[in-house]
Amino acid sequence: MGQAVVQLGLRGKILLIASAIVVLAMAATVSASSHIFATRLTEVQLSRATAIARGLAWQLEHILSLGIDLHGLQGFEEQCAQAVAGNDGLAFARVADAKGRVIFQSDAQMPEAEHAQAALATALESGKLTADALGDGNLAAMAMVPDATGNRVAIVVVGFPEKLIDAEQQQLIGWTMAVGVLAMAIGMGILFLALSRHVIRPISAFIAFIDSTRHGGERRSRLAAVGDDELSVMVSGFNRLLDRIDEHEEELLRARDAAEAASRAKSTLLATTSHEIRILLAEDRLVKHAATQAILAAAGIAVDVADNGAEAVALAAGRHYDLVLLSMQMPVMGGVDATRALRVLADYRSTPILAFTEMAVDDDHQRGLKAGINEFITIPVDPEALLAIVVRWLPEA
Repeated sequence: MGQAVVQLGLRGKILLIASAIVVLAMAATVSASSHIFATRLTEVQLSRATAIARGLAWQLEHILSLGIDLHGLQGFEEQCAQAVAGNDGLAFARVADAKGRVIFQSDAQMPEAEHAQAALATALESGKLTADALGDGNLAAMAMVPDATGNRVAIVVVGFPEKLIDAEQQQLIGWTMAVGVLAMAIGMGILFLALSRHVIRPISAFIAFIDSTRHGGERRSRLAAVGDDELSVMVSGFNRLLDRIDEHEEELLRARDAAEAASRAKSTLLATTSHEIRILLAEDRLVKHAATQAILAAAGIAVDVADNGAEAVALAAGRHYDLVLLSMQMPVMGGVDATRALRVLADYRSTPILAFTEMAVDDDHQRGLKAGINEFITIPVDPEALLAIVVRWLPEA
């Protein structure tokens, strides 16, 4: 059996990445904060131990000032024991001589490590008042005890267990992790809702719209693009793409309609005429006469083209055309003057002359009608309508 593959959606991937980032940040924060906390707590405990050690050192110095010998002193263990009992978290309180040998301590049963004695002797020689690690699992603060001449004759050592710092550090880590996990859960919930509302929902709508379009959905509809964020830019771009697709579709529809109209016109012409139909087209604009020539040619009509009215008259004088299509505005000779010249020719006194015009001006129409124009065609004109007008004016033969 193959293993099931879990496919994460966009929302799941974002949440997974965000969770990983939050976990890494939380781990770094916990690590740094726990280290700083342990350092500060150690400093506080050492400061407290130093104060206690100085108190015991002051008592011992006062006793020694009375002329009592350090090694002959009895009962100072009680002061050490009281100092430990009265301050939570302390492990011991000791008094060592100048060689580092312990003379008094709070717990007589507590063994003394040799390396601890060496550390005390080193502290007496150097005057260092703290021992970060005595080698017995404790941290200690020290206070020197001078005699009447100022010589260091003893040292008071107050220690606390390293595991006290470790326990407090672990507790801090536990609380920090608990709060962090809770905050992460709340944050992920808020992020989930925000992603659902502001990212996933609009993206899903966009994808659904694309999918409906791909499967033949209504292309005329458009998605609303609000704002200028990345998603709105995508939606706007897709809407523009649909606009261009619709424009191309409309062009294809027009071409199809023109082809169908041309086919019908051709059938009509074949049914009503027994000779080749030839039309004279006078149009100075290349694009215009090329489009018109293509429409007429598709209907089986032969077309000769003149670039202006003078050329049209010259072509008409050389042969007979069944119909003349000309533009009202042409160089050299306009449509009205060309019509007058054509009507002078014997073969064109009754030939249909149709004129393209872009402006519906009564004066021009009146002049054209008086010159012999049979009908005006306002452009732009639908291909099917143009063919219908031409067929209507063609003589039956």
